[in-house]
Amino acid sequence: GFPATVVRFSGIYGHTRKRFLDAVQKGKMNPRTPAPYSNRIHEADAARAIAHLSRMALDGRPLESCYLASDCEPVRLDEAVAWVREQVDCQPPVADARTGGRAGSKRCNNQRLLDTGFRFEYPDYKAGYLAIIRDTD
Repeated sequence: GFPATVVRFSGIYGHTRKRFLDAVQKGKMNPRTPAPYSNRIHEADAARAIAHLSRMALDGRPLESCYLASDCEPVRLDEAVAWVREQVDCQPPVADARTGGRAGSKRCNNQRLLDTGFRFEYPDYKAGYLAIIRDTD
């Protein structure tokens, strides 16, 4: 077979993927407390991670069989929603607002990716969403 490396991305968000941010602002997200953990990665960092690992492969550097591409701060969904509400004007939660994310509550560990020398432009959800919020104001 051919050598291969799998890159497993957590929830990708960014300037072109604002579903979570839009849902919170429109009152369509009201998670229970404590909510499950969620993991995410900014779209720019997702692209940079692929480019970084590709450069490593082209340079003949060894790669692991799998990398988790997720930012450095898994966060409970209710905490992320509360933080967004503190940053921007949001409508109050509507009656049929989503109360949670997908099933499960995992805290993804990106250490293997960091060990390659990769560094995040947006190391946590706050840095990433703040950049989006500032660009849309």
